[in-house]
Order: sequence, then C-alpha cells, then structure tokens
Amino acid sequence: MHKAWPIGERLRHGLMAKIGTYRDGANYWAAHRNVPHSKTCQEEAEDHFGDEADQRVTSFHDGCDAAKHMLDPIDVRRRATVV
Repeated sequence: MHKAWPIGERLRHGLMAKIGTYRDGANYWAAHRNVPHSKTCQEEAEDHFGDEADQRVTSFHDGCDAAKHMLDPIDVRRRATVV
C-alpha cells in the first residue's frame, strides 16, 4: 500500500480488496463509525460469531480495527471543521 494515496484509495485497495470476515469487519466500522453508542469492533465480532475462540472473531476484529485506524483521523478532522 502506498502512503501517498488518498485515504479513500487506500481503503478501497487495501481493506476492500479483502474478502470474508476481515472485509466484513472493515465494512462494519465504515458503516457504524458515526452511529452513537455503536458496539466496539470486539463486541460486534463476538455478538456476530459467538465464541471468542472462533477464528472469524479475530479476522472480523482485525478488519474492523484496520478500518478504524484509517478512518479515525478523517473523522477527527471533519469534526474539527464543523462549527
């Protein structure tokens, strides 16, 4: 992944190119990041797949965290410009 790419391109090429539960986690965060009282990545993963030992929980959580890491700086800047 090239760091000079705009965040949208990095998200599309990095996270959205993935398949399965990793991508599901990224999609969850992208869709719920601005929803008040949303579940954390871990809470949603465990609720969705049940057993914390299920490998899909880890994959979902990793994708969700990766999207959060990419999108949080955008949200901070956006909220700072809202007056």
